[in-house]
Amino acid sequence: MSRHQRGSSYPSARSPGTRYREAEPLFRRAIEIGEKILGKDHPTVARNYNNLAGLLQKQGKYDQAEPLYRRAIEIGERVLGKDHPHLAIRYNNLAYLLQDQGKYDQAEPLYRQAVETCKPNLVWTIQTLLR
Repeated sequence: MSRHQRGSSYPSARSPGTRYREAEPLFRRAIEIGEKILGKDHPTVARNYNNLAGLLQKQGKYDQAEPLYRRAIEIGERVLGKDHPHLAIRYNNLAYLLQDQGKYDQAEPLYRQAVETCKPNLVWTIQTLLR
């Protein structure tokens, strides 16, 4: 389970919807700054795309989340390589989004890809997912 799937451990008097609305422009700004300073294909920018996609998914904005997950995967595959453990998490996140929408035929290959990517890095991946 990724960080965005677990939710926050910080209590708040505000509703999650309010927090999400506050967070979304901050994530978008982080992407903008990251692209400007680090470059459009930097791993940190990819992570920010993934995190924004997760936030949008939690709000049910699937049509906005999907291209962001795909962009995070695209950057990761190009910069980190298809066998990097971060890609397993991103494949899993996109698969989860597609599953949420009932697109099981599209989700299954991504889940399989996540598992295949995890195999060589199983210990690291498990430790990362448990954080």
